[in-house]
Formats: sequence, structure tokens, C-alpha cells
Amino acid sequence: MSIVVNNTVISNFAVAEKLDLLRQILGKIYITQEVLQEIEDGIKEGHLFLNAVKKAIDEDNWIFVAELKNKELYLYKILSDKMGIGESSCLSIAYMRKWSFFSDDKTARNYAEENNIALVGTFGLLISAIEDGILSKDQANSILRNSC
Repeated sequence: MSIVVNNTVISNFAVAEKLDLLRQILGKIYITQEVLQEIEDGIKEGHLFLNAVKKAIDEDNWIFVAELKNKELYLYKILSDKMGIGESSCLSIAYMRKWSFFSDDKTARNYAEENNIALVGTFGLLISAIEDGILSKDQANSILRNSC
């Protein structure tokens, strides 16, 4: 199943300098054009850790940008009145395409749960990494401390 990831999860791993771990756990992921815009805005604001995300898109080719289409645009416009553009665009794609949605945003997570969208956040990813033997509990806790 394809995965669309919001800026919150990507930023958490990027700020902890563990974006490679996200790749190891998930492989290929998607963000939306709106999430990309948030990342680029963050870089302009001085959040240089987000340059690693741009590299993963532009050079490493494991983060891909998905464009909103047709009915997704309509749902996006409705949702963007309730939450940010990144969350709205990711949820629109996840709902219409039946993709998994990864986010830590409470409002977006509530919408996903109410609409039966497969949902995971940073904490869930770290638990999976521990269960799969990729990380120790101490390493996961370190990532959580560094990402907050």
C-alpha cells in the first residue's frame, strides 16, 4: 500500500537526523505539493535540517511528490477550512486513493480515524522499528527527545 506522509512526521525524523531511518522503515513514500511547499518555506525560515528532505526528493529518489487530482481537489478545499494545507492535501489523497496516512497532527489524525483512513505517527513508526529490531528503546527515546 502507498503511504502519504505529512510534514510533522518527516520533520521529526529530519530534525533528529534520522531521515534514513524513515527510509529504512517505509521505503518509498509520498508527500504532496503542499507538504513540499511547507518544507521549502521551513528551509527559507532557517530550518536547515529540512535540506535533507529536499535531497531525499531531488537526489535520493525515495520521497515522491503526489499531485492532487479531480475529487481530491474538492475534498482538499473543504478540509483546508479546518486544518493546514499539508494535512488537508495528504488526507485528500489518502481518502480518495485508499493510501495510508502518516501524521502527528491531532486534527488530521481525528479526521483520519473518523473516516477509516489507515493512520500512523512518529511514535507508531518508532514502536515498529523497535519490534522489528531496527532500533533499541533507548535509540527510539533519543529520536523522540530530539524531535520535540
